[in-house]
Amino acid sequence: MFTSVDRCNNEFEKCTLPIQGGIADNNAVDYAGGKLNPLQAGAANLAVKAVEGQDMKDAIKAGQKSVKEDIDALGGAVANAAAAAIVGVDQDELLSRFKGAVINPNLQLLFKGPTLRPFSFTFTLSPRSAAEARVVRKIVRFFKFNMAIQKTSGQLFLAEPRTFKIRYVNGDFPDSDHAGLNRIKRCALQACNVEYTPAGTYSRFNDQAGTMTQYKIGLQFQEIEPIYSEEYKDHDIGF
Repeated sequence: MFTSVDRCNNEFEKCTLPIQGGIADNNAVDYAGGKLNPLQAGAANLAVKAVEGQDMKDAIKAGQKSVKEDIDALGGAVANAAAAAIVGVDQDELLSRFKGAVINPNLQLLFKGPTLRPFSFTFTLSPRSAAEARVVRKIVRFFKFNMAIQKTSGQLFLAEPRTFKIRYVNGDFPDSDHAGLNRIKRCALQACNVEYTPAGTYSRFNDQAGTMTQYKIGLQFQEIEPIYSEEYKDHDIGF
């Protein structure tokens, strides 16, 4: 069941279509590798303490001790950094080529943030009567109209399109969500692709509107909010 809503969650139109095959969801979180070598870590530690207004004497002493312990390695690293800058190559590449080593990057997989899930639906509509032909035309219009950008009264600004609530409905319990399938948060319809001759041949009914014998609708949705763990408490499968 697709329901068009505005920013204030006011509902406008509804469209119910049969559940298609290939139902799937893809939950993901954005992680990426992060690097922080010892020189950067020491500088960052001093910067944090300076910003926080803390006494930096202990931090400087600890840094001096660390530097004394690795003074030879530090000198070599600085020399290689300068040489790399002069010849325009990567510092680690130069160290690896001549020393057979690189500065320890302390590589770690770091959490970067949430992601927004995409959902795709494809429906093939084949009307068999004049009444069904009218319904099919309304279904096509439903998605196109509600995803369209809106003009404001003064036409100085453009208002965002309506978004969609998408629910898998259990036919035996139409007022409740389908407990055996995933939930979907409110989505924006980013693309609506309508094929008017999916069979590859122009074919229409002999009605006044000239309704095509078949329509194929491809819908590309994306959720407008990320998923949080607290939202799983009321559903077995969840989002």
